[in-house]
Formats: sequence, structure tokens, C-alpha cells
Amino acid sequence: MSFVTSCRILTAIALTFAALFAAGGVAKASDITVKPIVVVLNSHNRTSSLELENSSEKNLRVQITAYRWEQRPGSVDEMTATDDIIIFPSLLTIEKGQHRSARIGTTLSSGLKEGTYRLVIEELPEAPSASAPYKLNPIVVRTKLVLAAFVSPVNPVAKASIENVSMSHGTMHLRMLNSGNAHFTIRDINLVGLGAGDGTIFKTPISAGYVLPGANYELSYSILASNCTQLREVVIDVATSAGAFKERLPVGVAQCR
Repeated sequence: MSFVTSCRILTAIALTFAALFAAGGVAKASDITVKPIVVVLNSHNRTSSLELENSSEKNLRVQITAYRWEQRPGSVDEMTATDDIIIFPSLLTIEKGQHRSARIGTTLSSGLKEGTYRLVIEELPEAPSASAPYKLNPIVVRTKLVLAAFVSPVNPVAKASIENVSMSHGTMHLRMLNSGNAHFTIRDINLVGLGAGDGTIFKTPISAGYVLPGANYELSYSILASNCTQLREVVIDVATSAGAFKERLPVGVAQCR
């Protein structure tokens, strides 16, 4: 295999990930639209469906794979293969301008803690044929969508709390803990730095996401040195699906060094 061919193969595996905070519970990336973006199953409703629409001018082949989803310290997502979630069909061809459905189900019963999963929808290369043999292209960008799926517990309760709000060396830290048995979402985090006379030194909105049961979300935000030394306090407003929180963090010059 030539050096040029090798480079083209490496380039051809480039993927694009979709942002899933779309309005109306619909995820769209490139030429594929998927709804809903969250699948919720339980003992009374063991199946659901995904609707996939192809808005491109060519037929698309996609594969749907389920993974168990856990969050490790440091807000690190970890996904491992699982048989807990059943997908049919897991391989689909969606003709141009058309849509297809896939059934999502589980044999699990609702337990004491929520089951948390990711559904990865990935566009596959076009299948070679006698009339259209496989050709290497310089760049082929394929879509990958990552959705959330949950198996609800018997009595779902999300318990959100804020802890470890602090600042050192010009960096503000906070941790949001979920001590419940079901996930919650962080909708918005707004940081407002106030100086003398409550004048606004900076204002920063931060996007977050899911906090799974028993996990935490850790935020570290570095403040410009020129802003930090003017601060009297930082006001932290957090809106979550499990409630709203406000914290006020006093700041001194020593915390900026």
C-alpha cells in the first residue's frame, strides 16, 4: 500500500459528533435527524422507538450500538459494551429523503437504581458493488450521534447538591453531587464576578449536561488575573432539573495568586 493511499485511509475515518442540546427533543447532525434524543424505559414500558430521517441526496447506512454509561471522578464519561439494551434493527439503510424506525427495548426490570446507557448512531461507508466499486476519497466526514437512554428505577429520585466551592491560584472550583438513584441535568451555570460596589467584573454562562446517580460534575473555571484581583465575590447560579442553587464565594487577592 502506498504512502498516499495510507494517508487517504487515515483521513477517511474522520468523524463528526453532533451537539444534542437541540430544541424540541430532536438531534440533527449533517444529513441525519433523530428523535427522540432521550429514551426512557421501565418495567411497564420496556420498548420505545427511534425515528431516523435522511435529508441527504444519497442513501445512508447507519449502525446503532448500545453502551453502558458511567461517570468517573473528574466528570469523565466511560462507555462499555452491553447486552442490556436490545436494538432492532441495529443496521439500517435509509433511502434519500426517507425515514426509518428502530425499536429500542430491554429485558431488565426496574430496580433500586437507574440504568444509564448511551446509544451511538454511526454512519457507515457506502457498501461497494459491481457497478459502484469502493473508491478512496481524500476526505470523508461521517456522522456520529450519541443519545441517552435510561431504565428508570422503581421510585426515581434525583438529589442535587453543591459542595467544595472554592478558589485558588485564580481558578474557581465547584462540584455538583447526585446522591439520588436517578439522573438529573444541569441546564445552566452562570458565574458573575462582582467587584467593589457590586460592579460586574465578568459574567460567564457555562453549559453542562447530565449527572448520573452516585456521580458528580466537577467545574474548574480560570479567571483572568486582571479580573481576579478586582473581585470581591463570585455569584454562582445553577439551574438543574432537580432544583435551582445559588452560592456566593468571597474572593481575596491571595486566592488569585
